[in-house]
Amino acid sequence: MRVMVILMIATVFSILAIKYSDNSLGTQRLTASPAEVATG
Repeated sequence: MRVMVILMIATVFSILAIKYSDNSLGTQRLTASPAEVATG
């Protein structure tokens, strides 16, 4: 159970990191579809 919570938190942080890195590169998109997140 603890492992699942850690994985969920890590997933949220990775998604936030991707969004912030995209914004810092000058792209204005704040959201991505689940398919885009899954494919990277």
